[in-house]
Amino acid sequence: MKSVKYYWLVLLIPILFLIQLSAQGQKLPNVQQGSLTSPSGIRVDGKLLEWDGQLQAYNHATDIFYTLSNDDANLYLTVQATKARVIDKIIDVGLTFVVNYADKKTDDAKTSISVTYPHLDVANGQRIIINAGKKAKPEVAIPVIRGRPVFADTTDQLPKRTDSLVKVANNLLHTNARVISLKGIPEIADDTLSVYNEQGIRTAANFDREGNYTYELAVPLKYLHLPANDQKFSYSIKILGRLEHPKHGIVTRYIYRDGHAVDVDQDLDSTTDFWAEYTLAKNK
Repeated sequence: MKSVKYYWLVLLIPILFLIQLSAQGQKLPNVQQGSLTSPSGIRVDGKLLEWDGQLQAYNHATDIFYTLSNDDANLYLTVQATKARVIDKIIDVGLTFVVNYADKKTDDAKTSISVTYPHLDVANGQRIIINAGKKAKPEVAIPVIRGRPVFADTTDQLPKRTDSLVKVANNLLHTNARVISLKGIPEIADDTLSVYNEQGIRTAANFDREGNYTYELAVPLKYLHLPANDQKFSYSIKILGRLEHPKHGIVTRYIYRDGHAVDVDQDLDSTTDFWAEYTLAKNK
């Protein structure tokens, strides 16, 4: 009898966790409200320990939880993605953080900088997703012709998530995601940096036991060129569509409905983003 109760408990834990995350997402604002001083001793390690697992906002355009904070030296971004398709997309193309110090909601201006991470080739990215247990079917229904789907989908045949497989996913992520892409920082001549750079731009990403993806970024304030009078600035979090800068190995799949082509992976191939405003918190 005890084994039966334990079995049902094991099944219920992830379900209850997802319900809790959904409830959190419904209660949180769509964009962060107000400034926030970073916790003392904050570590950029891809974990939510400093935040007690609770971030400031849940954005419905990008389907991510996030917190923006600062201390006297750095601006910090913490992001968590829990939905499988969103994580798949981030692993494929990276997440881009944009700051426009002139308070313009555009990343094309000369007054903006951007940081993108991670950069992974498609094969390693998919290995990471599979081991993290976050590979999911597309949202577009696949037609069945003569009893067979027009696209073979092996998602149901993938191994179930275990602690050891998540550890494999994290090892692959840490080993292969070693490049940060930059744009608009005049003090840094190169448009890419190693994650082990000496310029002080720090990134880290990690999967937790439930396969949720957490990403952290620290950018020294000196690179943001913010106005000295505590004015607000604009920022954006963007997840590009996979077709914006196609990688070798990305497969675009189409079905035809009423003579029109429909992208099976349109959620992965479409850019999602949002803009908001922030003013640096004054540290005591």
